[in-house]
Amino acid sequence: MIRPTTSIPTAVIPVGSSGDGPHGLCAGPDGALWLTLVFASGRVGRIDPVGRIDVIDLADRSSRPHAVVVDPDGGCWVTLWGSHQVAHVATDRTIELVDLPPDSEPHGLAFGPDDGLWVALESGALARVDAGRHGRSARQ
Repeated sequence: MIRPTTSIPTAVIPVGSSGDGPHGLCAGPDGALWLTLVFASGRVGRIDPVGRIDVIDLADRSSRPHAVVVDPDGGCWVTLWGSHQVAHVATDRTIELVDLPPDSEPHGLAFGPDDGLWVALESGALARVDAGRHGRSARQ
């Protein structure tokens, strides 16, 4: 049985601007939270452990960042649904883009046991991205 409660403390923290639409959220090894702002903004955000919010603009404002996964260095990988890419965003705000097939519409992503970054494509396939120095093997 589910019992609704209002006794659990809850905080609402505005990020980005009105209508940005926070979507994906992932915790990093440094205690920061990474998030995607999926609607008109084409941005990702990072909330550090003390609550400071850094919003990072991507080159394509219509890229529609969707899912996010954190890498071992504290940066993140993000699916860009609108531009058919994945992006690596480092903690120093450096952005690297990887093109995926046209009309692939990437959504979810995760590091696999083979050290690759696996991306679920709405077009009905999976893509494996060689995450290089930002991949899972760097965790060891």
